[in-house]
Formats: sequence, structure tokens, C-alpha cells
Amino acid sequence: MRGLVGGGLLLAGLTLFVVGGAISPQDSSTSDTLAVEQVRERQPAPAASPGVSPEPSGRPAPADRPPADDPVLPLPADAQEAVIDRHIDGDTLALRALAVGPVLSSTSQITVRLLEIDTPETKQPGTAVQCYGPEASARLAALAPVGSPVYVVADRERTDQYGRDLLYLWDAQGRSINLGLVDGGFAKAVLYAPNDRYITVLRAAEAEAKTARRGLWGACAASAAAPAPAAAVASRAPVPVVPAPEAARGNCDPAYPTVCIPAPLPDLDCGEIPHRRFAVLAPDPHRFDGNSDGVGCESG
Repeated sequence: MRGLVGGGLLLAGLTLFVVGGAISPQDSSTSDTLAVEQVRERQPAPAASPGVSPEPSGRPAPADRPPADDPVLPLPADAQEAVIDRHIDGDTLALRALAVGPVLSSTSQITVRLLEIDTPETKQPGTAVQCYGPEASARLAALAPVGSPVYVVADRERTDQYGRDLLYLWDAQGRSINLGLVDGGFAKAVLYAPNDRYITVLRAAEAEAKTARRGLWGACAASAAAPAPAAAVASRAPVPVVPAPEAARGNCDPAYPTVCIPAPLPDLDCGEIPHRRFAVLAPDPHRFDGNSDGVGCESG
């Protein structure tokens, strides 16, 4: 009898051990999962690789916005990247595309005339350097230095009569270079129809610069207000287009109908011909009409 009681107690003890102290396989798996999660929570997040942006982008970052009352030209989605090669004057430069794109179909160097602006002349043949011309040229060089990346956008008409590409420019920060020249008083807003994509914004910038007398609007006000001499006014009368007798021989360039410039010849300038103030038609291969007013070699 005592043996049966002892055996029963032993059996009851084993039952309590199994039920109260043992861990089922499911409980073991849950404990392991909680432990792994606790370790992960204590580990620091992986550091980003130096110099690597988490969200790389091929477009420039948004530019710092000017004051709310200043006109702004945001960088269009169809802009193409290029690089500046050299400067010619305040509104003309040379650049090349980094790759073929929607605006430029070649990576060759091209000459660009900035659209809807005009800066004082510095390199027009037979013409003195105009007021604020050097400052405008220096400003363009500062806004778009040689070797710097820029973005180009075209309008309706792609080239002018001289074969120059007509474009709008933005710098690498997405700031309009055309607008920067007008807003700073280095250029006037000028409509070159049919290219009118941004003329309203540029004219507003010109009006603000003029009111504030920035740039040429302050520095050149005295010379602009002075009346031109009577002789100079008279000299701007239209030149009648009367064919020159020499043209009947058929060896004269048709771009100069009132005088005979034999064609073909090497490039000439006004100092190498005897004619003055003659009619010029496109394409003006010798560039006698530097200001595009239809009259060649107006001085000298």
C-alpha cells in the first residue's frame, strides 16, 4: 500500500512538471521572434553612402525664389542641357549640347542669340561701343561662365537671318538668364516675332528695372534723353532699293541690290569696300548690316 501511494505521488509530480514547466514548440518559436525584433530595434539604421543622394535627379534643384513681386520664369520640362563655350557680347554666345535632345539635334558648337532681349552693342562693325555694353557683356559672362552647364529652350522660330540659334537660357540652378539680364537693367525686353513665349514676363521685368533705374536705365538716362543731331536723324531715312547697273552682269551678290559686291568672294568688311549706306537683304553673307536695320556700312 505504501508503494502504491509513493508511485502515485511520483506520477502526479511528473504531470505537474510537464504541464507547468515545459514549453511547447509553438511557444519557443514566438520567443525567438520577439528576441530578434528586440535586437533589430537596438541596432542603428544603416548610414547613407557618402556623396550619394537618396533620390538622384538629372534636373537642377529648384532655384531660390526672388521676392514675390518679381517675375519668375521656371525651368520648362522640355529644356535641354548644354555647356557654354565662349561669349561674344551681352546677348550672344556659343555653346554645345551635351547630347542630342529635343532642342539641339547635334553636339556641335553653335552660336546662340538670346531671345526677347537686346543689350547695348559692343562689337557692331563701324559703331562705337554703346552705353552699358561692356557691363552687359560682363554680366552675361558672370551668369553663364565658360564651361558651366546651362539649359536651353526654343520658341517658334529656330534661327535668325545670320544662322544663329534663337534660344532661352537657364543656369544650373534653374534661373532664367534672359530674365536675369533684363531684371538687372543690363538688357531691354524686345519682341522678335513670332517668338513671344515669355515677352509678357520680360516686359514686366523691364518696367520694374526702369522704375528702379537699375543698370542702363540709370547709367544711360542722360545720353538716351539727349536728342540726336539732325544730320544723324536724317541719315536713318530708308534706303531706296534701286538695282545697280553692275548687277545686270549677273556677277553681283543679290543680298546687296543697290551696289555691286562681286560673288563669290572671301569675307569682307566695310573698310574693304567703297560703298556706304546701301540696302542689305538676307542673308547678308558679309554681315555689313550689323544692327539688322536693312542698311549696310552706315558709318565710316
